[in-house]
Amino acid sequence: MWNELVTLFTEMHVIPAVCLILGIILSIVEIFVPGFGIFGILGAILVAFGIIFRMIFGGTLAQLFIMIFIISFVVIVAFMIMVRSAKYGWLSRSPIIQNGSALSKEFLAKEDKANARLLGKEGIVKAECRPVGRIEVEEELYDVISENEFIPVGTVVRIIAIEGNKITVKRV
Repeated sequence: MWNELVTLFTEMHVIPAVCLILGIILSIVEIFVPGFGIFGILGAILVAFGIIFRMIFGGTLAQLFIMIFIISFVVIVAFMIMVRSAKYGWLSRSPIIQNGSALSKEFLAKEDKANARLLGKEGIVKAECRPVGRIEVEEELYDVISENEFIPVGTVVRIIAIEGNKITVKRV
């Protein structure tokens, strides 16, 4: 077993070595950089060519399985590091993981101001609130959420809270 492992790397020609190394690097890049899979596809192709070239230049079946095991192990460890980093590490604070909204801050601020004028106003329920529904205020329809209760159509409600797009109402 150890003899096969030593022979695998000491007798490897340049072409399979370069293909394997670049393939593993591109596969790891694909794990950390979201995209269309270009890095992953190129990485898989290069790894496959590296394995094929190694077998053409005098590899054994045992060496084939050792290569597949080592490549799989490296990619799985990189994936586990990425998952851990996405939760707790530098990746969670990087621009790769998007924490905000797709809408600009200016648009959201303008929308908050527009909805803020509704606070305390009364409206009529147009689609029952279970707890989400629709009300009409000043001839405009708004999606709202009731305060943990069912409110039937035609009931008069008051807007009691506004948090961004979330408008909370209760019966009058």
